[in-house]
Parts: sequence; structure tokens; C-alpha cells
Amino acid sequence: MKNNSLDFLYATTVAMKEKTQKFRNVIGSGYRNVVGDVSTIDPNDNTYTFLVSLINATNAGTATLFGYAEDTTETTNTTNNVTVAVSESSHTLFKYKSSVNPFRLKGIAIETTTAAQLGNTLTFSYSTAGGATETRKWTPTSYKKESAYNSLLITHPDFSLPVDGFTKITFVQRANETQVRITVWIDSEVNPPNGLHGKSAISQATKGMPQKYEKVIVQNANRY
Repeated sequence: MKNNSLDFLYATTVAMKEKTQKFRNVIGSGYRNVVGDVSTIDPNDNTYTFLVSLINATNAGTATLFGYAEDTTETTNTTNNVTVAVSESSHTLFKYKSSVNPFRLKGIAIETTTAAQLGNTLTFSYSTAGGATETRKWTPTSYKKESAYNSLLITHPDFSLPVDGFTKITFVQRANETQVRITVWIDSEVNPPNGLHGKSAISQATKGMPQKYEKVIVQNANRY
């Protein structure tokens, strides 16, 4: 007479093993779901601030943010009369990060020194190794009005953009525009080496745009 309990246990074990064959990474003698157990991004390491300045202030320039596949250095920016710095590290390092740890931006704040600059369109481009290119236009003033506290600051908490080594953001910086300050927040990112340490390859942030920006948006809504 068969032992029904053992048969059931065996069948259940086999079914579970087959179900977990996908998306697994080795951890010791066992396995961990590489996408199911989401890791957490350090809450003090998901905010980045771009500082874009003109080299020759009397002439306009064209800034390129990211774009690692096309330029691993800053040659493109300096050739187009701008310098791009990232307060938390450097633009070259941040570009490299996008190529090895693709991420999604969620939330953006843009601050300028002149009102005219806020109306300039940002172009989002994604290119493939095969030569195809997709572009989107994004005008800051079309999404949120200026802050009630600072007319030269625009915030947009719902802004979202996937970024990898083939992604870039470009915009024209007007002549005499001293500096354009762009702050972005990383919502989630892919980190393949995590799999070697028993962690998920997908990481998500526990916080996004700081409260000071959210309050500006609430007051802004009441104002208009």
C-alpha cells in the first residue's frame, strides 16, 4: 500500500522545483529568486544633481547628460561649450553607472538663473547598436508651473525615464545662463553582481523626491 502522504510530499517538492527553475541564482547550496526578492537602494545614494555651466558665457551651448555609448568622456560637452558636473561624484562616473547598472529616474527638479531657460525643451534619445534612434521632446513648463517659493524652479514628481548606456538627455543652454541645476532621483536599478552575493539583481528606492519639493507642489496647486 502506497504512503499517500509521502507521494504528496514528493509531488509537491518536484512541482516547486520546476516552478523555481527560472530566474534563480546560486547562494551557497540553495537558490534565491533573482527578481522576486527585491533589494533596497541606500536611501542616501539615490539622489544626483547635475550642474551645467557654459564655458563661454556669451555663447549658447548644448548639454548632453548620460550618453555613455557615444562618449565615455566629456568631449561632446566641452566641444559644445558646456561643462557638466555631478555634485555627488562626477558625470563620467555617473554615465558609466548607467551602462553597468541601468536605472529608472523618478522625479525631477530643474532650477535656472533666467526664466527663459525654463522654456527650453529637453530631448530624450535612445539609440541601439544597430543604428536605430528614438527621441522624445519634454518641455518643463508644460508639466508643472514654477514653485511658489522660487519662480526659477520647476518640480515634477511624476517624471519617469529609464536610463542605460544608450540613453541621453540633451538641451540648449542659452547664452548668459550662468548655471542649470537638475536634480533627479533613482527609483529602481539593475545590479547583476548582487546575484553573486545572494541578493536580488533588482533594487528599489525607499524614498524619492524630498518632502521640501513635494510641499512646493502642493502649495503650487493651491496657488493656481
